[in-house]
Amino acid sequence: MPILEFSGVTMSYGTGARGRTAALRDVSFVTSEGAFVVLTGPSGAGKSTLLKLVLASARPDAGTIRVADRDIHRLRKSSIPYLRRNVGAVFQDFKLLPDATALENVALALQVLGLRPAEVDARARKALRDVELDPATKRSSRCLSGGEQQRVAIARALAGDPAILLADEPTGNLDPRLSREILELLQAVRRRGMTVVIATHDPLVLDHVEVSQILSLSMGRLVNDTAAVAATSEACMASAPLSAPIPSGEPIGAVA
Repeated sequence: MPILEFSGVTMSYGTGARGRTAALRDVSFVTSEGAFVVLTGPSGAGKSTLLKLVLASARPDAGTIRVADRDIHRLRKSSIPYLRRNVGAVFQDFKLLPDATALENVALALQVLGLRPAEVDARARKALRDVELDPATKRSSRCLSGGEQQRVAIARALAGDPAILLADEPTGNLDPRLSREILELLQAVRRRGMTVVIATHDPLVLDHVEVSQILSLSMGRLVNDTAAVAATSEACMASAPLSAPIPSGEPIGAVA
């Protein structure tokens, strides 16, 4: 079942004398529920823009975007919080409150959803334990290591139990050992049935995760979609005969 669909999506930035610059150009793809997707491409290819559109932090100039079968770029502002319950996000710079503890950072994300205090506390503690962090720690996030901060950011994204987890360069600020730990954690998230979308140019990602779909961007265009290629190959295999038909009455191997 499709969980994320882009159809002819174009997005531009800028105004004035220089005009608008296209960040995405006529991008179309379909991602299945429970997939592990890697979004690749050089800096400026449009990876972060694509994630912003999924989060409804920006709106496309043209095309449609569907998350869990809902056309999100037509949502009213009052419905955006509902979308955010279905889409969690992890950013390269973590975006944690530096003076707050891990538990406080995760709890704040749940409080804005209007949950009861007891449920906020229970969910926040579980999310931290799921990423192998102690919810009782009193250290502020500024005193945590880079890997620990990234785990807090992932816990915050997971606490609301979203259908999709977006991660923008989740290993960009980490050394190779910590990067592998974070990738293993994201794979565990995927095994729970959640769809994971990672935007990265880190080759370590492709070497250490079981990828369902690779989406490659270049100058705002989608230049490769491994899921679409696989689907086309399967369709061709299904429609093509395994061998030419043998004329009736002629033995196999007969020579004319």
